Amino acid sequence: MDITRVAITDMPGLGGVEFMLQWGGLFIQAAAAAATFGAVVVALKVARRDGDWRRDRESREAALVWEILFAQQAEAFNAFAALNNELDDLIQPDARVRTKEDRLAGVGFVRARLDLDPLWRVTEKIGWLPPQVGTEVGRLLAITPTYLNGVESVFHWKGASPELLDHVKALMEMGHMLMQCCVGIDNARREARGF
Repeated sequence: MDITRVAITDMPGLGGVEFMLQWGGLFIQAAAAAATFGAVVVALKVARRDGDWRRDRESREAALVWEILFAQQAEAFNAFAALNNELDDLIQPDARVRTKEDRLAGVGFVRARLDLDPLWRVTEKIGWLPPQVGTEVGRLLAITPTYLNGVESVFHWKGASPELLDHVKALMEMGHMLMQCCVGIDNARREARGF
């Protein structure tokens, strides 16, 4: 008996099944690619809408912060001017004669009007505003308590002395610096609004 060898090179296919196996995989890959592309487009649209929403919200909050700063700086400027006038009256030779209690009442009234809490509340939002605004607000918040305590302490001194005069002059310089901070905030606001 002779052994015959037969080489099988190709098996006959099932026709439609073979076609579906070959081209169906390609169709599934194409559909997956189209779905991925669609998902990327949707994600980009959502991200853009979210970015627009955040920019709009930050813009509205920045406008609110500007208005709070403007109102506070105007009130602070008037308060510092009034306190400096009190100090100036104290060291002028022709000063109006007022009792210590009257002067302390005036200082107390101005101090009560000078509320820095709204400035403290908006400090985290100041980053949206020009850098010089943050600097001026920081100076205002840092120096004001020292200035107010110094002004109040002046009226508790007994009698006139060269030390008192030097102290009053230093406080007046501090008051002028605080008024310049208020002017700096106002100038930055005007520049930002194009005035």
